[in-house]
Amino acid sequence: MTDGNTSAATVSGDVYVRQVTADGGGVGPAFDISYSLQPNGTAMVNSASRNAQWSTYSYDFDVPQYTAQDSATWAVVKVTASDDQGDTLTVGKNRLSEFAGTVTAEEPVDSTGPTYEDVSLPPDGATYLYNAAEPVTVAYSIDVTDAESGFYKGEVTVAGPGGQTASSKFKVVTAGDGTSTCGPNSGGWGSNDIICGVSVTIPAGAAAGRGPSHASG
Repeated sequence: MTDGNTSAATVSGDVYVRQVTADGGGVGPAFDISYSLQPNGTAMVNSASRNAQWSTYSYDFDVPQYTAQDSATWAVVKVTASDDQGDTLTVGKNRLSEFAGTVTAEEPVDSTGPTYEDVSLPPDGATYLYNAAEPVTVAYSIDVTDAESGFYKGEVTVAGPGGQTASSKFKVVTAGDGTSTCGPNSGGWGSNDIICGVSVTIPAGAAAGRGPSHASG
């Protein structure tokens, strides 16, 4: 990493690694690997480079155990950088693809889909909501499990009288330190068993009723 600002003393950012298809499309979540000239990133700064103007980093990326196919290609799809002088940089997958930096791994195919054990309202949530004049938002908590490759994304659909439905999508985000979050809820290390938070907006004037809800993904 180079920085042309001679006043910069620190530099840090994130490298995003994701499974990609032959045409460059993304599959599943991107893994966020943080780096920093200071000793607080996931990637290690090499000892030979210790200044913001020129630094190099290394990281051993462990591919997930299970994927959707037995031959999975992984690539760096995004890189960000910033220094203590307010300079920033973001490089996307189109520019990065020019470097042909990919690795293909032979991996077991995920044989199980995601399931959920519970869909519930927050403990302090209201029993009834009134939407006569304006939309209302309902916050759900969902315990999602995928024992093999881990859960990535889904959608909650709430059904009401007369075929009315309202839905909202949600997904798992993996931070640079390896922790996962899903909506406003904090998960643990990984996404094989994670509690997700998702808010569904009920339109104003929708008919009263109480119907089933489901998660899919």
